[in-house]
Amino acid sequence: MQIITDSAALLSRQEGITMGVDVIPLSVIVNGRSYLDLEELDGPSLIEIINQGHFPTTSQPSVGETLEVFQKYAHEEIFYITMADGISGTYQNARAARKMMECPDAIHILNSRTLCGPQRYLVEKAIVLAQHGKSPLEIIQALQASQNSARSFLIPQDFGFLKRGGRISSVSATLGGMLHVVPLVCHSLDGLTLEKFGIKRTYQGALKAIVGALSLPKGGSGYRISISHACAPEKAQEALSLLSQHFPDAELEVLALSPLFITHGGPGCVAVQSIKK
Repeated sequence: MQIITDSAALLSRQEGITMGVDVIPLSVIVNGRSYLDLEELDGPSLIEIINQGHFPTTSQPSVGETLEVFQKYAHEEIFYITMADGISGTYQNARAARKMMECPDAIHILNSRTLCGPQRYLVEKAIVLAQHGKSPLEIIQALQASQNSARSFLIPQDFGFLKRGGRISSVSATLGGMLHVVPLVCHSLDGLTLEKFGIKRTYQGALKAIVGALSLPKGGSGYRISISHACAPEKAQEALSLLSQHFPDAELEVLALSPLFITHGGPGCVAVQSIKK
């Protein structure tokens, strides 16, 4: 069985190769030029471009690009874990490509309903399950048990990036900008949209609000918490310190956001996510 995912799992193609996973990159577009996420452009380079006054956009893998990857494994079963449907058209394009294959029943596509750290965890879990000889149906059932618990929160520095990317309403964006406070955004439970979660006076206050909203069991045992940042290591460490105090039994990790997510979250943004292992 060949496991496939996209770069929304914060995995580059090269990292995927070491894991035995084929990673389909999304693209970041600047001034009409397209760059493959985590392959032709990294986070610091994109922030430099943004600081020069350019505003990037993103693009999902086309049906043709997805089909090309599927065809590489035409004689194998394929298990593709996509980023959340609704946030991107990646899942729908994968379904369209599947219909064009000679043996579509051998291709299993899971809408992760999440992204970044939790999506990455689902990929890692699928690898282990496949290595233990689990069937695609058994893998889907196991992953769904985890993905139903996933929660995601974003602390953007500039709501304008989410507004330009169409990821949040102009009213919310204006509110976040006018008050000079720290806004909080959450990923809806169905995985389809980003929603304004709240507004705090300080970054520390925003982190404390997230701690409560994660609704984890005492100590956080059995959960993985991901802290992903857009070239903001100090803020990530501050989040790590607070979260480790509240959830000493959880598995915590710090990840760097890819250009794909910096495009929408903006430089300096921090995401905090949890998922049941």
